[in-house]
Amino acid sequence: MNGINLLYIAIFLICGTDKTNISQFAIGNSPFIGSVECRKVDVCGITSNDKSGMKVRFNISDWPNVFIKPSSGSWDWSEYCWVVVKVFNPENDVVRMNVRVDNEGANGHEFCITGGFNLPSKQEESVSFLLPNPLYPFSVPNDKERLEVYSKHPLWGMRRAPGNFVEMRGEKFDLSKVIGFQIFLAHPNVSTNLVIREIRLEKQFDLPDFPLPFIDKLGQYKHADWKGKTHSEKEMVEHAQKELQTIRKRAITSKDFDVYGGWKKGPQLNATGWFRTELIDGYWWLVTPEGHLFLSIGVDCVGLSDFTFITNREKWFEYLPDMNDPKFKSCFAKAGKGGHWFGHILDEGWVYCPYKANIIRQFGETWEQPWSEQTTARLKRWGFNTIGAWSSVHLFVDKKIPFVIILGPGNVPRIKNAPGYWGPIYDVFDPQFEEIAEKNIQKGVEAYKDNPYCIGYFVNNELSWDGVWEGTIKNDLEQPCKKEFVRMCQEKYGTIDKLNENWKTSFADWSEINKPEEETDAFKQDRDEYLSQFANRYFSVISHVVKKSAPHQLYMGCRFAGFPPEFVWKSAQKYADVVSINIYRKEVPKDHAMLKIAEKPIIIGEFHFGALDRGMFHTGLIACKDQKDRAEKYVNYVESVVRHPLFVGCHWFQWADQPITGRNFDGENYNIGLVDVTNKPYPELTKSAEKINKKAYSIRLKASQKTADRTTKK
Repeated sequence: MNGINLLYIAIFLICGTDKTNISQFAIGNSPFIGSVECRKVDVCGITSNDKSGMKVRFNISDWPNVFIKPSSGSWDWSEYCWVVVKVFNPENDVVRMNVRVDNEGANGHEFCITGGFNLPSKQEESVSFLLPNPLYPFSVPNDKERLEVYSKHPLWGMRRAPGNFVEMRGEKFDLSKVIGFQIFLAHPNVSTNLVIREIRLEKQFDLPDFPLPFIDKLGQYKHADWKGKTHSEKEMVEHAQKELQTIRKRAITSKDFDVYGGWKKGPQLNATGWFRTELIDGYWWLVTPEGHLFLSIGVDCVGLSDFTFITNREKWFEYLPDMNDPKFKSCFAKAGKGGHWFGHILDEGWVYCPYKANIIRQFGETWEQPWSEQTTARLKRWGFNTIGAWSSVHLFVDKKIPFVIILGPGNVPRIKNAPGYWGPIYDVFDPQFEEIAEKNIQKGVEAYKDNPYCIGYFVNNELSWDGVWEGTIKNDLEQPCKKEFVRMCQEKYGTIDKLNENWKTSFADWSEINKPEEETDAFKQDRDEYLSQFANRYFSVISHVVKKSAPHQLYMGCRFAGFPPEFVWKSAQKYADVVSINIYRKEVPKDHAMLKIAEKPIIIGEFHFGALDRGMFHTGLIACKDQKDRAEKYVNYVESVVRHPLFVGCHWFQWADQPITGRNFDGENYNIGLVDVTNKPYPELTKSAEKINKKAYSIRLKASQKTADRTTKK
């Protein structure tokens, strides 16, 4: 292959842990000259077993990284298709290595591209990161031409395909204006070492190939075998029917829990007929309608809604049902562009749900009742007590199991061009915001507001709070949020001259207000006050509407994507009954800054772990060595939740593995299910879940009693 070496470094210096520069390096004989900047890492040059490299210790912080940058100006990578990184993982655990290439103004969403790879323990891997080059098919502007390329290289629509190949994704990125390249870890909770052997650029576009079809009739990878693989439809159906017969013979009951799953061995509290929260001996709890302690240990996406594209990918599949067959018709649907990175794949195409097809094969056309019966029994046996977000709740309303509902405020106008992983955030100062939100939330709660098994409501998921300010300040006065910010400034300063004096700017009038080059204390104060008002507006309106529409149930926040900025966190504490957050780590942090100022109970909306030893291509966000390791990490995570006084539960994401060919709207194809695509449980995970889930109450009560005893002694 035609390539140049990006890491031609002679580094024998110990770096500091903040922003220390290493000696300059050259990229082969090319004009790419630059230096290495260390950000929360320690770096030194090493040579071992005749292999030189750069040993990097990533310290405990949010985004520790090694940043390679030009000595001046920018690099032009427009001739290249790949960044290839050869790296050794000396750790005893899988390490998720991320790579990002930056333009000026990179913020993690825009003006950069990112890719990640899970490095196996004690192994060296050479990972190819595919750049968005015009030579690369995703950049072909014509859909017809693009699909012709896809048909030759059928890799699109999956976060990971077989082999060490990663597609880098991002927005507003220009390969000819590269100002930096970084290797980083996301939120490591222990110091982690990697040895970077080589980084190089490659010109030749050559995607890895594998034989077609590669998906069998049941939706599994065809070209491998593994422990627990289902080898025939007959085997799958017999397994399901046998389990269902066993379930019907053995009713799952327990004297230790009330009808809502509340722990009867704990104290008898005030019974209000609805779920509520209470702080007891310094520990937050949910309380059931009958007045018993409750920790919400739930599962998201308990349903059959993960579809994958089949249009222009028919050759991938060994067999697909006839979409005109009434038995399988509901397994197919038409889908358009997604709201995420994969929106460029197709304007419209057919999608297929392999998990649902297997459920129909197991239970027939009237699958709803036996499947929901089987699923409820499994959840209760494994110690889960809550049907989580995005689930087929209508199939469980008669099963007497608590549930939560996730809603959206409807088609509220958004902040134009605001950056965001799932798209721009809502403009809460738009005059239509409250009216549209109320209409949609009232409609969403209608079926559940009188059901005591409904714990409460999430509204939204993983909103892009970090895009609020950039979206506001860069817009003109036609954007309601920008208009509100200017109004606040006018109210404070009176004249543009007074604002200029405090901001050290020279705006001619209010319409020119933009981000100043220098951030004065006055500017920071004005920005922070506006952001607080923005968050308060969002949470106050949503909270009011939920309480008005469903007065007996809990408003459970907006499911933050990790810990949000402080201004948002404080506002959520003010208005939500329970604050929700998705934490993808090996365990919840004990003393994060946001936890120190928390005043309300917290629930985990999503977490998961995955591995590659059962035929899947991608581990998900937190990688494990194998299923045994996956089970152990589940136990550690749940125990960290139940021991923490602020957390009142955690919801596993998700019920079943995602389609191995990628869900249609964003390509995720993760091993994150309690069951696989054939509906077969992962025994290591479910057995471990059963043990820790059923011990959760005794663990938490003991922890709270110790806290109470220490307080009494003081």
